Amino acid sequence: MTPFENMTVKSQALIYTILADDKPVAALEASGPEARELLRERWFLHELSALKVDGEPIYRVGTRLRARPATEDEWAIYDQECKSAADADEILFVYLVDLDSE
Repeated sequence: MTPFENMTVKSQALIYTILADDKPVAALEASGPEARELLRERWFLHELSALKVDGEPIYRVGTRLRARPATEDEWAIYDQECKSAADADEILFVYLVDLDSE
């Protein structure tokens, strides 16, 4: 038995977490460059501006946004939510914060 036979192979897909002022707010499947590009997309910034947590928008002018690889816990949350989501050809965002109901 080789040392590699006991290793589990992870999917090639990477999960990235979007942070707003260093708080994890969303996870998505993307490459690093794709996740960083998303932070410059007007539609995405508009979406984050419309979503609120405790009455405050996730994003407003001056909020520092960045993307980083998801932690194991964030990856697990993303995987769990994907199982219950309908199949779609669009990007699946899993929010890691409790969004205010409308």
